[in-house]
Amino acid sequence: MKKLVLSILFLFIFSLCSGQIIEFKATHVNFRFFNDTTQTFGRWGDWEETYTPIEMDLKEMTLIIFSEMKQTYSIVDLVDKVDNTTHKITIFKAKDTLGGDCEIKMIVIYFGNQRFVHIAWPNLELAYQIEKP
Repeated sequence: MKKLVLSILFLFIFSLCSGQIIEFKATHVNFRFFNDTTQTFGRWGDWEETYTPIEMDLKEMTLIIFSEMKQTYSIVDLVDKVDNTTHKITIFKAKDTLGGDCEIKMIVIYFGNQRFVHIAWPNLELAYQIEKP
């Protein structure tokens, strides 16, 4: 009986520890570049279909995008959190694989239940439309 209780306890603890990874699937991707002449970002293009797995590891504080070229972002700090009647945005300061500074926004728009991951550098912005797999 004692072994059974310990086994159940172990499985429960293991499931809590392994449950630190949140998985998403990107269905669409979009990007835009900073224009040095106008000193503004250009327009967003058309959404391109994709099937790209995305993982947010809460224990390791990383966001991994499994695109053709794997993108790994180390989350450095929580910058801000906005939650109102129309949307929720969580903003993180992060470092990309090369050590460059970037900002990650996890966005939920309540109307239509749309979800996005937005990654911004000084000269480039990427946006992924995501859903739970």
